[in-house]
Amino acid sequence: MGEIFEKGRKLIRWIVEPLARRNVNPNILTIIGCIVTSGAGLLFAGGWFRLAALVLLLGSIWDAIDGEVARLENRVTKFGAYLDSVTDRIAEIAVFTGIVYYYMGVSKLFATLSVVALCGGLLVSYTRARAEGLGVTCKLGVGVRPLRIFLLIAGGVAKRPTFDYIIVGYILVTYFTAGERIAFTRRKLS
Repeated sequence: MGEIFEKGRKLIRWIVEPLARRNVNPNILTIIGCIVTSGAGLLFAGGWFRLAALVLLLGSIWDAIDGEVARLENRVTKFGAYLDSVTDRIAEIAVFTGIVYYYMGVSKLFATLSVVALCGGLLVSYTRARAEGLGVTCKLGVGVRPLRIFLLIAGGVAKRPTFDYIIVGYILVTYFTAGERIAFTRRKLS
C-alpha cells in the first residue's frame, strides 16, 4: 500500500510545486480540502452519488496536497498534523451526514447502518490516536482512510443498490480494523 501512496505523491507533484513556490500556507490548504470533501456530503444528501464521488475524489487529492506542500516548504509542524487529522474527521462526519440524510428518505435500515459505518470510521482513527497517545505506533489494519474513501468513491460511481453493499462492507472493514488495533495495542502495552 505504501508503494501506491508514493506513486500518488508523484502524480500530484505538478500541483504541489507551484503552490510551494508561492509560499502558500499548508494549513489553509488543509481547510480548503476539508471544505471540498465536505461538499461531497451535500451531494450525497441530494442523491447525486456520481457527482459526490467526483467531489470526494477531488477532495482526497487536495487532502494529500497540504502535507506535500508542507514538506517541500520545510513547514511540517505538529499543529499542521493535528489540524489535518481533525479536518479529516470533520470531512468524514460531513460526508456521512449527507449519506444518512439521503437514506432517511429511502431506507431507515441503511440510514442506521450509515451511522454505524461512520462510527466505525471514527473508531479506526480513534484507536490509532489513543494508542499513539500511549506511545504505541498503531497504523495496522486494512480499514485505513484511503481505503475507506475508495470504497465511498466506488460506491458513489456505482450508485444504489451497490452503494448499500459498500456501506455494509465499510462497516465490516472498519470494525475489524478497530478490533485489530485494540488487540495489537493490548499486546504492546502488556
